[in-house]
Amino acid sequence: MTPHEIGAEIRARRKLLRLTQEDVADLAGVNRRLVSEVERGMVSVTLRNLIAICSAVGLDLVSQPRYPESTP
Repeated sequence: MTPHEIGAEIRARRKLLRLTQEDVADLAGVNRRLVSEVERGMVSVTLRNLIAICSAVGLDLVSQPRYPESTP
């Protein structure tokens, strides 16, 4: 996924939950500007903050292989 795709997922979930960026920021313990920038895919964010923002909107970050196990 790209930063823009991750941001779009976060924004879609936030809107589904009818939360403002300020609500998400408060729940995640970050500032609203960071939430806005993450949603637009415009910022390098720490993993800790990305996890906190995802958690605030009920999303999990999942790591999975890009290729089948037999392909390097």
